[in-house]
Amino acid sequence: MSQINKEFKIKFRGVRGSYPVCAKNQVIYGGNTSCVEMFINGKYIILDGGTGIISLGNEMVRDYISSGAGMESRKPIEAVILFSHSHLDHIQGLPFFKPAYIKSSNLYLYGPRSRSRDFEQILSETLFDLIFPVELKEISAKMSINNIHETEILLISPDKTTPEVIRLEDEKEFDIP
Repeated sequence: MSQINKEFKIKFRGVRGSYPVCAKNQVIYGGNTSCVEMFINGKYIILDGGTGIISLGNEMVRDYISSGAGMESRKPIEAVILFSHSHLDHIQGLPFFKPAYIKSSNLYLYGPRSRSRDFEQILSETLFDLIFPVELKEISAKMSINNIHETEILLISPDKTTPEVIRLEDEKEFDIP
């Protein structure tokens, strides 16, 4: 097992509801829609993809560029993005998340099914294919988009790159390694 980076940082990138705002009286608490950045044990875990994810993505790309002189020597961007639901204020920043356009990025997205649609279909139909000039299938990052249900937990292990979904059965106990 590799040495674990024991950092734990949380930054609220967006706390507004419904739509972003830009006015002097909103500067103290920020004007972006829902996005919380967590950096835990060397891994990014992002809660929601409102407009707050845009500045986070810009910083991640800056760190990526400064991590090496050439593409092959840079440390790939990796992040798990958890979406609470698919209302526009929780997903509208995703098309502007620059790590999604870097081929070496590894992004793991998890969100709920809604109205008989898989989360990937919701993102595709709501954000990309109809109102954005880039279709979801044209994103260059390695992106895994998954449904997650309230009876499932996501295990993000410090020594594994891919998160693991564990389905909870009624009255079942389990151990977290």
